[in-house]
Amino acid sequence: MWSIFKDIKNNKIIFFLLLIGFIFSIFPASIAISTKTVFLEEAFQDRNGSFKYYYTIKLNSPNSLNINFLQELCKTNFVKSSAIIENIDVNKAGMPPFSIVALLNDTNWHPPLIKGRYFKENEKNSLIMGKDIYSVNSSDFFKLYNKNYKIIGVSGLKDKTGYDEKIFIKLNDMPNDMLEILKSQPSLNISVRSNYNAKTEINNFVSNLNKVNLQQKVKIVDENNNNNISYESLQELLGAPIRLVLIAMINLVIVSYLWIYTKRKDISLRKALGASNIDIIMYIWGQIFICSLVSALMTFLIQHLLYKANITIQNFDVQISPQNILIGLIFSLLLSIITSSFPIIHIIKLQSAEILNEKG
Repeated sequence: MWSIFKDIKNNKIIFFLLLIGFIFSIFPASIAISTKTVFLEEAFQDRNGSFKYYYTIKLNSPNSLNINFLQELCKTNFVKSSAIIENIDVNKAGMPPFSIVALLNDTNWHPPLIKGRYFKENEKNSLIMGKDIYSVNSSDFFKLYNKNYKIIGVSGLKDKTGYDEKIFIKLNDMPNDMLEILKSQPSLNISVRSNYNAKTEINNFVSNLNKVNLQQKVKIVDENNNNNISYESLQELLGAPIRLVLIAMINLVIVSYLWIYTKRKDISLRKALGASNIDIIMYIWGQIFICSLVSALMTFLIQHLLYKANITIQNFDVQISPQNILIGLIFSLLLSIITSSFPIIHIIKLQSAEILNEKG
């Protein structure tokens, strides 16, 4: 191991070029990982939670609905799923624009809280408020239309999230004026989200609904395929750092070839003195791996400084997480193997006597 550090010291320029090459490979990869994480977090926050399956139940005759019956039906039928009515936009004088999320069952999903508590069973006249709205509200009570509510919890996380400008309330506890607006619309859309396949629960819900409300027309929409739009946007967003990684990797291979060329006599002498191919491989890879590891640590430091300075890339925070660090270290290991494999194959094929007889 000491000989590896000694060789690095004697080849500072090549080591510096390798270091820069690895940084320009690992840094965009690390940024891509961070951006992907934040992108998906924000996408799921807009959808009020991360689930494996998403469905929409469209009720085409909402004016015939009994709201209390609908609430109870959702509670009894969606045992493993979460059912909500999403993002009803509301404007109120003196408040920033916000949206209402109506909870039809609240046993399988809650918004994240930074203060307060969740709903109790059959609790009335209470709501959970996003931290941005709460910050401009003057008390622990909030008037929505003509109904007063107690704020029992504040939703959000440490950083800015999609929950900050939302109010969460049970459907049958919403103001009557607001319920009448919902029932007057052409359709009422219930979002059903689950980590299990929710089709059985949805079919039970529809069957039980039709037993009571014969005139209700129901359409079920599988929303899972609609996620492709988000992933297409994500792929477009990650296009630039991925291309930069590929370009940097090509440059790394070139620089590693240069490094091998400058040390070919030393490596050939080792082979002539009895070093096996395994010894040569570990010798070459060891230096490149140390270089990639130092580059990874420097990359994490740069990314941490960007995060502390609140600098964003493509409007996304540059975050460092344990997952980010783990993937970055694994990537540096794989990158060192890929980078060293080409010159290793080349140097093993060289004849020691031929190189040792070269002039210069």
